[in-house]
Amino acid sequence: MAKNIQDLNNSRKQRKEMIRYFGFMPRSILKFSRGTKKFYNFQQETGQSGTYNNPLGPQKIKAFNASAGGTRGGERYSIMPISIVEFVIKYYYDKGDLYCDPFAGQGIQMQIAKSFGIDYVGFDVCEKFVKYIQSTIEQMDDGETRIEVHLKDSRTIGDEAKDWGFCFTSPPYWNIEEYDDSEEQLGVGHTYEEFLQGMTDVYTAMFKQAKNGAVIVSNISDFRKNGKFYSYHADTITCLEKAGFTIHDIGILDGIVTGIAKVFSVSFNKKRILPKIHEYIIVAKAVKS
Repeated sequence: MAKNIQDLNNSRKQRKEMIRYFGFMPRSILKFSRGTKKFYNFQQETGQSGTYNNPLGPQKIKAFNASAGGTRGGERYSIMPISIVEFVIKYYYDKGDLYCDPFAGQGIQMQIAKSFGIDYVGFDVCEKFVKYIQSTIEQMDDGETRIEVHLKDSRTIGDEAKDWGFCFTSPPYWNIEEYDDSEEQLGVGHTYEEFLQGMTDVYTAMFKQAKNGAVIVSNISDFRKNGKFYSYHADTITCLEKAGFTIHDIGILDGIVTGIAKVFSVSFNKKRILPKIHEYIIVAKAVKS
């Protein structure tokens, strides 16, 4: 009986410590907000030099000549919520591991990795993003950690990422979002099946460079196009497994999806389509022995 009481007290203590560290008790459905923290952000650039807030304090950044509205035609780019990146790092990152990001995007993950003192190497084929991230690095790099980004097709990741141990990334969404017209873009001019093969090739290249036990966490959302539903999170699991990774876990992200699904909830429900307000995190490991 005494042992049971002691175990219960230890469990309560550990629970309090975990809530203190994460801010909540992690479970399979994770609720986040987009938060108020600000980092250097490609989409916020207006073509003029600006000052932004980031964990290292306000600093000047070389502005990249880009519209705040995003791509041509008024489209906008997805921006990774900071709270999700911070949680995933706290939960899955092991001290000393190299953070490898095959889809560096606007550089949010890189900046948060730097704020945690984590070595980071990123890759992207979008030249305007890479130029922007490199100008960001010039402002943030204090020589304390490795921090670099390469203008390179992630299907050809090599020794730059040798023995990486951690990855949190948000893969591209086929041709749903337009980044640029580079032939290396996985979704440009390709069918969905061809796009998935490209994703498998990226994960295969990453698996080859991963250390045993490396963890890759992908933030994924399903989508519809021309009335057809694409179960992208399930397809991502298949791509990871084909590349050699072992699926470790899956979580649901709640509270970060905004826009059409919420504004037009009535319209979706009239079509008997549940308005989607969640995303997924797919967790996989490189088990090599």
